[in-house]
Amino acid sequence: MVSKEQTSAHILVVDDDDIVRTALHQNLSEAGFILSEAENGVQAIKMLGKQRPDIILMDVMMPEMDGFAATEAIRRLAGFKNIPILILTCLEDIDSINRAYKAGATDFITKPINWVILVERIRFIMRTIQLMNTEQKLRRELVQAQKMEALGTLAGGVAHDLNNVLSGIIGYPEMLLWKLDEDSPLREPLKEIRTAGQQAAEIVDDLLTLARRGVSVKNTINLNDIISEYLNSPEYKKLISYHQNVRVEVRLDSKLDNFEGSSIHIRKTIMNLVANAVEAQPMGGSICISTYNQDFNVNQKEMEQGRKGEHVVFQISDQGCGIPQEDLNRIFEPFFTKKIMGRSGTGLGMAVVWGTVQDHYGHVEVKSRPNQGTTFTLYFPATTAEKKEETPTIPIDDYKGDGQAILIIDDIKEQRQFATTVLKTLNYAPTAVSSGEEAVEYLKTHSADLIMLDMIMSADMDGLETYKKILEIKPGQKAIVASGFSESDRVKQVQQLGAGPFIKKPYSLETIGLAIKNALN
Repeated sequence: MVSKEQTSAHILVVDDDDIVRTALHQNLSEAGFILSEAENGVQAIKMLGKQRPDIILMDVMMPEMDGFAATEAIRRLAGFKNIPILILTCLEDIDSINRAYKAGATDFITKPINWVILVERIRFIMRTIQLMNTEQKLRRELVQAQKMEALGTLAGGVAHDLNNVLSGIIGYPEMLLWKLDEDSPLREPLKEIRTAGQQAAEIVDDLLTLARRGVSVKNTINLNDIISEYLNSPEYKKLISYHQNVRVEVRLDSKLDNFEGSSIHIRKTIMNLVANAVEAQPMGGSICISTYNQDFNVNQKEMEQGRKGEHVVFQISDQGCGIPQEDLNRIFEPFFTKKIMGRSGTGLGMAVVWGTVQDHYGHVEVKSRPNQGTTFTLYFPATTAEKKEETPTIPIDDYKGDGQAILIIDDIKEQRQFATTVLKTLNYAPTAVSSGEEAVEYLKTHSADLIMLDMIMSADMDGLETYKKILEIKPGQKAIVASGFSESDRVKQVQQLGAGPFIKKPYSLETIGLAIKNALN
């Protein structure tokens, strides 16, 4: 009698002898295994078309197809190249052993069977497979992480440069609109320029999300509010107008918990998933959008996935074309798409979904079957904090200055010119320098009520090093940080030294005006 060990391993026994099969079933069931039986190789191969066992025990001497031929045939089946096959045989000669391994056997054990050895051999094989699968999974995750890190570094650098360019495209029209008469014919063209710049800035935000540097501001948010806002937006109405044969069902939990996050990034995630679900059904169908709370009771599986406690869940299901199995592991890669590039977005949509979920310490699950549909389920850690009401737009007079001296530190000429124009519009007295070294030299003989500090500069001193040097000669110097990159650890170090708010380029008059006002006060 063998000792019993609980396991869910499924074993297919292939043997033409009723007595042997009965003995195998009894002993292996007592050891905790799940058994299926076939009387010969032909029957076994037919069974593999409907089920996939974890391991196969194969007799050699059988009618119709012997164990060697059956093993060779199974190895040729799609998806069964690596399944463990343990040969059971009375043959112990070297030719039979070699033939077994040549046919594709994983191992063999001789009859009469020693049940203790057989059970331990099976357990050893299963443990080995589990370790190999874990190693392969970790290797794939490492390769994916390295790929995403490389792409993220590239995307972050591109985003930084684009945000610097977009500052003027968005900012100058805003200042001109503020000065123009309401009936000026220039107002509409300027609004179009500003809108185009804002749309470009949203694409840049996708790049920053891809770089895992996109979520810099987190507030208490409610998923239902963001979904409802999107479903009433012009973007959604435009999408549905192109797919009027797609029915959308919405099931939002009225008692949904809040969570900490960036409403802008969560909205973009919802928008991407809804667009994909609708476009997956060109001939019509339905999608279901739902939210609910889920409290994970920490079991082994959930611990391995890093889940515990209460979560807010967003789920979207469609009845569309589905995702092929071979593509499921790649759908979150940047620029991996089966759509026509240039017609259906940037190829970053699903990468943005993945990056946003990771930045919110969440999890995403995907279930899909070709021609039956796809379900995305997103989990976000819940919070008991209450959502704050949004503040209304503030009149410009409330954040104008009183002629205070502000030193602009930026290595890009156009940025210095733009910031100078903005600060003059806000009634400040700006001076601009092109490097950290220039700033230090200037402050040795001059003073500034506030410095406006860029973080990434081409010279040897970045924003952090510059601020450290400035504090040596001007202790307590007030500062804000303005950068085309998102908030980083070095930005946080600058703030720990005494700097005020972080402002991401491109910024509006209100954003920069309030930041300066708060830092000065």
